Amino acid sequence: MVETSIVTLADLPFYVWGRYPKSALVRRCTADGYEVYSTRQFFDDIRDLGLGLQDLGVEPGERVALISESCPEWLIVDLAILTIGAVTVPVYPSLPAAHLRFILADSGATVAIASDEDQAAKVREVWAELPNLRTLVVISELADKAQGTSSEHETTLVELQARGHKRLMHENGLAREYKTAATTLAPDRLATIIYASGTTGDPKGVMLSHGAIV
Repeated sequence: MVETSIVTLADLPFYVWGRYPKSALVRRCTADGYEVYSTRQFFDDIRDLGLGLQDLGVEPGERVALISESCPEWLIVDLAILTIGAVTVPVYPSLPAAHLRFILADSGATVAIASDEDQAAKVREVWAELPNLRTLVVISELADKAQGTSSEHETTLVELQARGHKRLMHENGLAREYKTAATTLAPDRLATIIYASGTTGDPKGVMLSHGAIV
């Protein structure tokens, strides 16, 4: 893969893949040592998830909420969102359901991605108050889709990546289209909305462009 310069956050996966083709790019601590992600695996996970999100109908500019602790999947999800031109809305996993509801409603998030069943349960609790929300994605492989909401509106990260990979295998030129769209985003495009918890009133969303971060 030809190395790409970094103009926006969406360029990062392509830049790292071209410049740092390592067998151990990211490590996660486990009880038995480390779980290792190679550069290729990390890039493929980002690309497949991005294509899967597109398959859900996520369009450039749409808001996707990410409710998760710090972990490799957080970065994979964030970069997948950004490479398809959508906007990441990170949410602290410690927030109660009422605060989560405000952020999802205020941002207009159409997809919520939750780390586990505890976080997913908070989304289900307030779903009826969120007319824009279409889909809940649960990162944990132990996710139980049978709770609270019809399964047609819920999926897992693994299932969504599989949908994206299936598209890649069956749609000619899709990998090239994905890269072209990601690497031609303008720096002034909105990248993320970060909600700062205020001492009074509701939290305020800070809108940051790609260029403001890179």
